[in-house]
Amino acid sequence: MRVNKLLLVTLIFTILVASLSIVANMPSSTPYSPFNNGDKGYSEVLSILNNAILTRDLGNIEPGSTVIVPVLREINESEYKSLVEILDKGSTLIFLDENGFVNGFLEYIGLKARIMHVKVLDEVSKVKSREYPLLTLRINGENYEVVAHEPSYIAINDFDNLIAYGNTSNYAYADVDGNKYYSIGEEMKSYTIIALFRIKEGSLWLISDLDLFTNNVVELGDNIKLLKQISESNKTFFVLNYVDLNSLDEAKFWYISALSTHILGNTLVNGLLVYVLLLTVTVIIKYAEEGI
Repeated sequence: MRVNKLLLVTLIFTILVASLSIVANMPSSTPYSPFNNGDKGYSEVLSILNNAILTRDLGNIEPGSTVIVPVLREINESEYKSLVEILDKGSTLIFLDENGFVNGFLEYIGLKARIMHVKVLDEVSKVKSREYPLLTLRINGENYEVVAHEPSYIAINDFDNLIAYGNTSNYAYADVDGNKYYSIGEEMKSYTIIALFRIKEGSLWLISDLDLFTNNVVELGDNIKLLKQISESNKTFFVLNYVDLNSLDEAKFWYISALSTHILGNTLVNGLLVYVLLLTVTVIIKYAEEGI
C-alpha cells in the first residue's frame, strides 16, 4: 500500500507538536524554577505577572522594566556592567538572595549593604510557625505585612540611598547555631529582610529570602500585593542566569525562547496541538475514503 506524502508529513508534524506539548506540561521539581508548580517553584509569580518574560540576556532588558533576579550562585564579575546598565536605564532590579551571592556586586556599585547568611526566626510575630516571620514594610504611604520563610538578613550602612525597608518584630533572632530555636547568646532584635535603594536612575530591591515569592509563600500576607506594586512597569523580566535548571527546565526554556513568548505560551502549544490533531483526523478520513 502506497502511503500518501501529505498524510505522512501530517502525522510526523502531529507527533512533533504532541512531543512539545508533553514537554511544556511536564512538571518540574527544580527549586526556584519558574516551571516548578510545587512549593519551592516560582510558577505562581509568572501567573500573577502574566506579561513576564523569561530571559538570560541581560543586554536585552528594556528601559523602565522590572527585573526579577533569583540568585542561587555567584554573579560573574563580567556581568556587573550589564546589571549597572539596567539601573542606568531606569529599571527596577529585584535581587532574591539569602546566601550573599550579590554582595560582590553591591560592593562594586558602592552600596554599603550586605546580605548576612544567617537564618532569622521569630517566636512572636509570625505566620504558621517561627520559620515564617512577619515583616512590616511601608512604601509610598502604604503599609504591607509581608511573610518571609527562613530569611537571612541585610546589614545596612548606607542610609542615604535607602528608600524603604521591611523589618521583623523586635522578638526575632538570628539562628546562629542553626538549631531552629532560640539559644542563649543569639541576638534578639528587629532585622531587615527587605530593602529598597535608589541607585542612579533606577531602583534596587534587596530581598534576603528566596522563598518570599515562591508558590508556598507568595499568597501569604501582603506578598502578592507587594509583588504587584514593585512590578508595576509595562514589562517584567525574570532572569534565569543564576538558577540551576535541569534538562527538563532547559527544554522548556528553549521552547519558550523559540516562540519568543513567556511561560503562558503553553496555551499556544496546547491550542496548536488540538488544531494539528483535528487536521490529522481530517486527512486520515479523507484518504481512508479514497482507499489508500
